[in-house]
Amino acid sequence: MTDLDPLLRRAAALVPDEARSDAGLSRADVQEYLDHNEFEVAHGILADFHDGAWQGEEFWALPAEAAGLMRLR
Repeated sequence: MTDLDPLLRRAAALVPDEARSDAGLSRADVQEYLDHNEFEVAHGILADFHDGAWQGEEFWALPAEAAGLMRLR
């Protein structure tokens, strides 16, 4: 699972400071979960960001690749 951390951190770095997930969580929350190796939780938060033009192809590709590594559907 060591490949997950850099993928999810790169995706988190693309999230603007002011962006919030559906649950009101931020990039800092994603990073905190990653610091504790909670990859599935961090992935879930990233998937809950639905608010902006900032979500380009790179943003969605990184969590998608991580999902494949975690064997998530």
